[in-house]
Amino acid sequence: MKPIFNKASLLIIVLLPFLCGCGKDNKNIAVDDPDPEIIGDNLQFAEGPAFLNGYLYFSDIVAGKIYLWSEAAGLQLFMENMAGPNGLYFDNNGNLLVCEGAEKRIVSVNAGREVTVITDKFSNAPYNEPNDIWISREGNIYFSDPVFTGTLTQAGENVYCVLASTGEVIKVIDDLVKPNGIIGNSAGTMLYVADYGDSKIYQYSILPDGTLSDKKLFAGIQADGLSIDSDGNIYAASSDVMVYNSDGQFVKAIQIPGTITNICVVEDNGKTAFITTHNAVYKQIIN
Repeated sequence: MKPIFNKASLLIIVLLPFLCGCGKDNKNIAVDDPDPEIIGDNLQFAEGPAFLNGYLYFSDIVAGKIYLWSEAAGLQLFMENMAGPNGLYFDNNGNLLVCEGAEKRIVSVNAGREVTVITDKFSNAPYNEPNDIWISREGNIYFSDPVFTGTLTQAGENVYCVLASTGEVIKVIDDLVKPNGIIGNSAGTMLYVADYGDSKIYQYSILPDGTLSDKKLFAGIQADGLSIDSDGNIYAASSDVMVYNSDGQFVKAIQIPGTITNICVVEDNGKTAFITTHNAVYKQIIN
Protein backbone atom coordinates (compact mmCIF):
# COMPACT_ATOMS: atom_id res chain seq x y z
CA MET A 1 0.00 0.00 0.00
CA LYS A 2 1.36 3.39 -0.91
CA PRO A 3 1.76 5.60 2.20
CA ILE A 4 -0.31 8.78 2.28
CA PHE A 5 1.18 11.98 3.78
CA ASN A 6 -0.43 15.35 4.31
CA LYS A 7 1.44 18.52 5.24
CA ALA A 8 0.79 18.11 8.97
CA SER A 9 2.11 14.54 9.11
CA LEU A 10 5.17 15.51 7.07
CA LEU A 11 5.95 18.33 9.51
CA ILE A 12 5.73 15.92 12.45
CA ILE A 13 8.12 13.48 10.73
CA VAL A 14 10.66 16.24 10.05
CA LEU A 15 10.54 17.52 13.62
CA LEU A 16 10.36 14.17 15.39
CA PRO A 17 14.13 13.60 15.83
CA PHE A 18 14.51 17.00 17.49
CA LEU A 19 11.38 16.68 19.65
CA CYS A 20 12.65 13.29 20.88
CA GLY A 21 16.06 14.71 21.75
CA CYS A 22 17.82 12.38 19.27
CA GLY A 23 19.01 14.88 16.68
CA LYS A 24 22.61 14.36 15.57
CA ASP A 25 23.96 17.50 17.27
CA ASN A 26 22.09 17.13 20.56
CA LYS A 27 24.96 15.89 22.78
CA ASN A 28 25.58 18.56 25.41
CA ILE A 29 28.04 20.57 23.34
CA ALA A 30 30.15 22.74 25.67
CA VAL A 31 28.83 26.23 24.90
CA ASP A 32 30.22 27.92 28.03
CA ASP A 33 33.88 27.23 27.20
CA PRO A 34 35.86 29.83 25.22
CA ASP A 35 37.20 29.05 21.76
CA PRO A 36 40.34 26.88 21.74
CA GLU A 37 43.73 28.50 21.13
CA ILE A 38 46.23 26.95 18.72
CA ILE A 39 49.66 26.68 20.38
CA GLY A 40 51.34 24.51 17.74
CA ASP A 41 50.54 23.72 14.12
CA ASN A 42 51.99 22.39 10.86
CA LEU A 43 52.61 19.09 12.63
CA GLN A 44 52.52 15.64 11.03
CA PHE A 45 50.92 13.57 13.82
CA ALA A 46 50.77 15.21 17.25
CA GLU A 47 50.28 12.98 20.30
CA GLY A 48 51.11 12.35 23.94
CA PRO A 49 50.59 15.68 25.76
CA ALA A 50 52.19 15.76 29.22
CA PHE A 51 52.61 18.74 31.57
CA LEU A 52 55.27 19.57 34.17
CA ASN A 53 56.31 22.80 35.90
CA GLY A 54 54.58 25.14 33.48
CA TYR A 55 55.68 23.31 30.33
CA LEU A 56 53.61 21.20 27.98
CA TYR A 57 55.44 18.40 26.19
CA PHE A 58 54.01 16.58 23.18
CA SER A 59 55.25 14.25 20.46
CA ASP A 60 55.08 14.28 16.68
CA ILE A 61 55.07 10.60 15.78
CA VAL A 62 55.84 10.91 12.08
CA ALA A 63 58.49 13.62 12.49
CA GLY A 64 60.21 11.70 15.30
CA LYS A 65 60.25 14.79 17.54
CA ILE A 66 59.15 15.91 20.99
CA TYR A 67 58.29 19.56 21.53
CA LEU A 68 57.78 21.66 24.62
CA TRP A 69 55.66 24.79 25.02
CA SER A 70 55.13 27.43 27.69
CA GLU A 71 53.20 30.67 27.89
CA ALA A 72 56.43 32.65 28.22
CA ALA A 73 58.69 30.92 25.68
CA GLY A 74 56.22 29.52 23.16
CA LEU A 75 57.00 26.39 21.15
CA GLN A 76 60.48 24.82 21.25
CA LEU A 77 62.07 21.58 20.07
CA PHE A 78 62.98 19.25 22.96
CA MET A 79 64.09 16.02 21.25
CA GLU A 80 64.53 14.82 17.67
CA ASN A 81 65.60 11.66 15.82
CA MET A 82 63.28 9.51 17.90
CA ALA A 83 61.56 6.46 16.42
CA GLY A 84 57.83 7.05 16.47
CA PRO A 85 57.43 8.80 19.84
CA ASN A 86 53.83 8.49 20.99
CA GLY A 87 52.47 8.59 24.56
CA LEU A 88 54.39 10.61 27.17
CA TYR A 89 54.20 10.73 30.97
CA PHE A 90 56.42 12.12 33.73
CA ASP A 91 57.63 9.83 36.50
CA ASN A 92 57.92 10.84 40.15
CA ASN A 93 61.48 12.09 39.58
CA GLY A 94 60.62 14.40 36.69
CA ASN A 95 61.94 12.10 33.96
CA LEU A 96 59.88 12.00 30.76
CA LEU A 97 58.85 8.46 29.82
CA VAL A 98 58.21 7.92 26.12
CA CYS A 99 56.42 5.19 24.19
CA GLU A 100 58.90 4.90 21.32
CA GLY A 101 56.65 2.78 19.12
CA ALA A 102 58.85 2.23 16.08
CA GLU A 103 61.64 0.95 18.35
CA LYS A 104 59.15 -1.21 20.29
CA ARG A 105 60.24 0.12 23.64
CA ILE A 106 59.64 2.44 26.59
CA VAL A 107 62.42 4.93 27.29
CA SER A 108 63.12 7.55 29.94
CA VAL A 109 64.53 10.99 29.08
CA ASN A 110 66.10 13.01 31.89
CA ALA A 111 66.53 16.79 32.13
CA GLY A 112 69.86 16.50 30.29
CA ARG A 113 68.07 14.72 27.42
CA GLU A 114 69.86 11.44 28.15
CA VAL A 115 67.85 8.40 27.05
CA THR A 116 67.58 5.22 29.12
CA VAL A 117 65.68 2.12 28.01
CA ILE A 118 63.08 1.06 30.61
CA THR A 119 61.81 -2.04 28.80
CA ASP A 120 61.93 -3.40 25.24
CA LYS A 121 60.87 -7.05 25.62
CA PHE A 122 58.34 -9.29 27.29
CA SER A 123 58.92 -13.05 27.44
CA ASN A 124 62.04 -12.58 25.31
CA ALA A 125 60.07 -11.02 22.42
CA PRO A 126 59.93 -7.35 21.36
CA TYR A 127 56.79 -5.38 22.10
CA ASN A 128 54.38 -4.60 19.26
CA GLU A 129 54.19 -0.81 19.26
CA PRO A 130 53.98 0.83 22.72
CA ASN A 131 51.29 3.46 22.43
CA ASP A 132 50.19 5.18 25.64
CA ILE A 133 51.45 5.27 29.20
CA TRP A 134 50.49 6.13 32.78
CA ILE A 135 52.49 5.97 36.01
CA SER A 136 50.93 5.37 39.42
CA ARG A 137 52.01 7.29 42.50
CA GLU A 138 53.87 4.13 43.59
CA GLY A 139 55.87 4.35 40.36
CA ASN A 140 54.32 1.41 38.54
CA ILE A 141 54.37 2.01 34.77
CA TYR A 142 51.29 0.90 32.83
CA PHE A 143 51.38 0.98 29.03
CA SER A 144 49.31 -0.23 26.09
CA ASP A 145 50.90 -2.23 23.27
CA PRO A 146 48.64 -2.43 20.21
CA VAL A 147 49.53 -2.57 16.52
CA PHE A 148 48.60 0.33 14.24
CA THR A 149 51.46 0.77 11.77
CA GLY A 150 54.03 -1.71 13.08
CA THR A 151 54.18 -5.50 13.29
CA LEU A 152 52.72 -7.97 15.77
CA THR A 153 55.66 -9.40 17.70
CA GLN A 154 53.83 -10.32 20.91
CA ALA A 155 51.13 -12.91 21.52
CA GLY A 156 48.33 -10.39 21.16
CA GLU A 157 47.75 -6.70 21.79
CA ASN A 158 48.06 -6.26 25.53
CA VAL A 159 48.58 -3.91 28.47
CA TYR A 160 51.68 -4.30 30.66
CA CYS A 161 52.97 -2.97 33.96
CA VAL A 162 56.59 -2.37 34.96
CA LEU A 163 56.63 -2.88 38.73
CA ALA A 164 58.50 -0.14 40.60
CA SER A 165 59.50 -2.49 43.40
CA THR A 166 61.37 -5.02 41.26
CA GLY A 167 61.52 -3.75 37.66
CA GLU A 168 59.64 -6.88 36.59
CA VAL A 169 57.22 -6.54 33.68
CA ILE A 170 53.85 -8.24 34.08
CA LYS A 171 50.98 -8.57 31.62
CA VAL A 172 47.86 -7.08 33.22
CA ILE A 173 45.33 -7.10 30.33
CA ASP A 174 45.18 -9.60 27.46
CA ASP A 175 41.53 -9.67 26.37
CA LEU A 176 41.08 -6.37 24.48
CA VAL A 177 41.00 -6.00 20.71
CA LYS A 178 43.29 -2.97 20.41
CA PRO A 179 44.15 -1.22 23.71
CA ASN A 180 45.02 2.42 23.24
CA GLY A 181 44.58 5.34 25.66
CA ILE A 182 45.34 4.67 29.33
CA ILE A 183 44.98 6.76 32.50
CA GLY A 184 44.61 6.20 36.22
CA ASN A 185 43.25 8.22 39.12
CA SER A 186 45.50 10.14 41.51
CA ALA A 187 44.85 7.68 44.34
CA GLY A 188 46.24 4.88 42.20
CA THR A 189 43.16 2.72 42.75
CA MET A 190 41.49 2.85 39.32
CA LEU A 191 42.78 2.38 35.76
CA TYR A 192 40.91 3.30 32.58
CA VAL A 193 41.81 1.79 29.20
CA ALA A 194 40.33 2.61 25.80
CA ASP A 195 39.83 -0.41 23.55
CA TYR A 196 40.03 1.38 20.21
CA GLY A 197 39.34 -1.84 18.30
CA ASP A 198 36.06 -2.51 20.13
CA SER A 199 34.86 1.08 20.68
CA LYS A 200 34.75 0.79 24.48
CA ILE A 201 36.44 2.27 27.54
CA TYR A 202 36.94 -0.07 30.51
CA GLN A 203 37.53 0.66 34.18
CA TYR A 204 39.67 -1.59 36.41
CA SER A 205 40.53 -1.70 40.10
CA ILE A 206 44.28 -1.63 40.77
CA LEU A 207 45.39 -4.13 43.39
CA PRO A 208 48.34 -3.55 45.78
CA ASP A 209 50.58 -5.88 43.72
CA GLY A 210 49.97 -3.86 40.52
CA THR A 211 47.60 -6.34 38.92
CA LEU A 212 44.04 -5.43 37.91
CA SER A 213 40.59 -6.74 38.82
CA ASP A 214 36.89 -5.90 38.61
CA LYS A 215 36.76 -5.01 34.90
CA LYS A 216 33.73 -2.84 34.11
CA LEU A 217 32.45 -1.15 30.97
CA PHE A 218 32.85 2.60 31.55
CA ALA A 219 31.75 4.10 28.20
CA GLY A 220 30.75 2.69 24.83
CA ILE A 221 32.76 4.91 22.49
CA GLN A 222 35.83 4.61 20.29
CA ALA A 223 38.57 6.66 21.90
CA ASP A 224 42.25 7.34 21.45
CA GLY A 225 43.96 9.08 24.39
CA LEU A 226 42.43 9.61 27.84
CA SER A 227 42.90 12.12 30.66
CA ILE A 228 41.40 12.66 34.12
CA ASP A 229 40.85 15.60 36.47
CA SER A 230 40.84 15.86 40.26
CA ASP A 231 37.08 15.27 40.37
CA GLY A 232 37.49 11.94 38.59
CA ASN A 233 36.01 13.16 35.30
CA ILE A 234 37.38 11.25 32.29
CA TYR A 235 38.24 13.06 29.06
CA ALA A 236 38.31 10.87 25.95
CA ALA A 237 39.76 11.76 22.54
CA SER A 238 36.98 10.73 20.19
CA SER A 239 35.04 12.59 17.47
CA ASP A 240 35.03 15.38 20.08
CA VAL A 241 36.63 15.46 23.51
CA MET A 242 33.97 13.44 25.33
CA VAL A 243 33.71 14.12 29.07
CA TYR A 244 32.27 11.59 31.54
CA ASN A 245 31.92 11.81 35.31
CA SER A 246 33.43 9.18 37.60
CA ASP A 247 30.26 7.07 37.33
CA GLY A 248 30.55 6.89 33.54
CA GLN A 249 27.72 9.35 32.90
CA PHE A 250 28.18 11.59 29.88
CA VAL A 251 28.74 15.25 30.85
CA LYS A 252 29.56 17.16 27.67
CA ALA A 253 31.45 17.21 24.38
CA ILE A 254 34.20 19.72 23.66
CA GLN A 255 34.49 20.39 19.94
CA ILE A 256 38.00 20.76 18.49
CA PRO A 257 38.88 21.07 14.78
CA GLY A 258 40.62 18.09 13.19
CA THR A 259 41.16 14.49 14.27
CA ILE A 260 41.65 14.44 18.04
CA THR A 261 44.40 12.11 19.28
CA ASN A 262 44.99 12.84 22.97
CA ILE A 263 44.31 15.13 25.93
CA CYS A 264 46.11 16.36 29.02
CA VAL A 265 44.01 18.16 31.66
CA VAL A 266 45.95 20.59 33.87
CA GLU A 267 44.53 22.26 37.00
CA ASP A 268 46.89 25.17 37.65
CA ASN A 269 44.81 28.34 38.24
CA GLY A 270 41.67 26.79 36.83
CA LYS A 271 41.18 23.88 34.49
CA THR A 272 42.85 23.70 31.07
CA ALA A 273 42.88 20.90 28.52
CA PHE A 274 45.79 20.59 26.10
CA ILE A 275 44.50 18.68 23.10
CA THR A 276 46.51 17.16 20.27
CA THR A 277 45.18 16.53 16.78
CA HIS A 278 46.98 15.17 13.74
CA ASN A 279 48.23 18.59 12.65
CA ALA A 280 47.90 20.93 15.63
CA VAL A 281 47.86 21.32 19.41
CA TYR A 282 45.14 23.32 21.17
CA LYS A 283 44.79 24.96 24.57
CA GLN A 284 41.20 24.82 25.80
CA ILE A 285 40.03 26.60 28.95
CA ILE A 286 37.31 24.52 30.65
CA ASN A 287 34.59 26.28 32.64
